Amino acid sequence: MDGSDRLEHFAITSDGEKVDNPRYLKRALDKLERAQQNLSRKKKGSNNHEKARLKVARAYVKVRD
Repeated sequence: MDGSDRLEHFAITSDGEKVDNPRYLKRALDKLERAQQNLSRKKKGSNNHEKARLKVARAYVKVRD
């Protein structure tokens, strides 16, 4: 994607009012990135690693869907 493919406005009403694109994918990708960074800091086999792994899995599902 080169930027020209992006949806600039989510909706434009009949009177010309523009509603911005909420950019759900960008937000979900940012959250996934932070969750993966957090997971990488956890010691393998620990309960905190497992909790962080589940957070990454949930964030990934949001991006995928």
